[in-house]
Amino acid sequence: MKEKAEYGLYYEKFMKMKLERSMVETAEYRPFCRRYPHLAETIRLERKIERLEKKLKSEKRSSLRLQIKRETNVTKAKLRKERILKRIHGESKQEAIFRRRAGINTLKSRITRTLQEFSAHARRVIHIDFPPSLHDLRSLEKAETGLALREWIQGRHRKRRKQKTLSL
Repeated sequence: MKEKAEYGLYYEKFMKMKLERSMVETAEYRPFCRRYPHLAETIRLERKIERLEKKLKSEKRSSLRLQIKRETNVTKAKLRKERILKRIHGESKQEAIFRRRAGINTLKSRITRTLQEFSAHARRVIHIDFPPSLHDLRSLEKAETGLALREWIQGRHRKRRKQKTLSL
């Protein structure tokens, strides 16, 4: 079980890698390839197709565009064969498990990040200086309530100015 979790982490890393980096050069590729050869090859071929399509969009010359299209078609044919082999050897089921686990981990990290942002926002809100309560204002006369509110507003403006100068 622990071994499969480790390979799941490898799978996540391969899926999150940038297109420019080759996954074959990473240290995790060899053990993953030994355990799941067809799955590793499908991932590599899919990434190659993505790279070729990206290159095709930026290419202007028609001769090179044609060459890239041919190479893409050849790679797609290889990918079809590898997908069949993947299904035959049962690696597609394991890929589904890896994908599900990766989705759960991504969701967990997003929720954690959102909660952290919310707690940081809540901390900022808690530190807001609230105006004098209505109960306190009722006990004062009308002239004193206006004075109390003005003092609170001026104090708030001073605090904001001080925070702005400190942040700059």
